[in-house]
Amino acid sequence: MHKQFENYANQPCDRQTKDEKSTRYMVCSVERVTGKPRVISASSSLIETGDGIGYWFTEESKVAAIRFFHSGELFMFDIDGKLKVELISAQKVMVNGEEQFQKRSVRTKFDQATRDRLEKLAKGGGEDILSKFKPKSKQIAPKTDGTANLCTKAIRQGTIRLETIPNVTVTRNSRFAPLSTIYPDAKSGLNRRYTFTLSRGGFGDACKATEMRLEIARQVINSCAGVAEATFARDHTGEAGTIGLFPNGSIKQFSCATDFDLRTRTRPPLTWGQQACNL
Repeated sequence: MHKQFENYANQPCDRQTKDEKSTRYMVCSVERVTGKPRVISASSSLIETGDGIGYWFTEESKVAAIRFFHSGELFMFDIDGKLKVELISAQKVMVNGEEQFQKRSVRTKFDQATRDRLEKLAKGGGEDILSKFKPKSKQIAPKTDGTANLCTKAIRQGTIRLETIPNVTVTRNSRFAPLSTIYPDAKSGLNRRYTFTLSRGGFGDACKATEMRLEIARQVINSCAGVAEATFARDHTGEAGTIGLFPNGSIKQFSCATDFDLRTRTRPPLTWGQQACNL
């Protein structure tokens, strides 16, 4: 299996990169006889640290392998997207206080949660990365009721990206809801929000991924009819961060409103662009 991955990884290809804020996207592809390019690999990573995720693809454009750059973990999948093995590289380890050389090996046993998470990533096929290299006209459609499939895709891609963060799971409590604060432009037709509800363990790390959350929010707002904001919330708590669309067309993080007054047990009404931070 190690040799099989090396064959995927060592294929010659034409490399393209695109930087957006703190994230670097990369696609490496070759041109088929038909003239249509075939993607060999794709990745997204933080420019400063290199942390991120990489995908390698089969001739049939199925995900063959996924590597997490921050941990070095490398997993391979069969043609149906089922997790096969984790490839463990040769390394030096300490045994009874002595340094020994451990040959490269494989792991084939996984708990169900790990298997589900990785197979979901494989099923997504790195689409959030590949979409960066498609013409913009194909990425963003007018926000009408006919964009339901585009909206579903944006939410699915956002979920996949969030779950690349260690210990983050997007729970079933994620959903659409009416806006809690009326949008300033009454004629815009914007009247709802989407909340990604995250498992408690990885919520703090998700909050640190500012650029990722901003990009996910932008895709959801641009793709889902009537949506003016995207919220990233910690499951079963009041902790959350919101990113929304402003009347001037900008999409940015909401700021903290005036603190809750413990003496009067009140808080001034929120205006658009504000969120309650000290719940």
